Amino acid sequence: MRFACIAISCILGWEVHARATTTDDPYAEANASWERFGAVYSRIIDNYYDDLNQEKIMAAINRMRRNLLTWLMIGQPKSMACSSSAS
Repeated sequence: MRFACIAISCILGWEVHARATTTDDPYAEANASWERFGAVYSRIIDNYYDDLNQEKIMAAINRMRRNLLTWLMIGQPKSMACSSSAS
């Protein structure tokens, strides 16, 4: 499952990068990201050593995506912020 989480994190990171860049076709990079996501997801499902519950995987991906988008919209949550201590 660790491989699945790493692969999905990489895909989500690429999605953020794709949004930050501009091209002639604003949807070209987004479409490429979805194609890449589908390819990675299929490989995980086909090659994972154990049976996977696809509903749970998609629910986890949606939660990660929602949390990432929330973080991008409002900034870093205080619970994740680095605390600086004055000496």
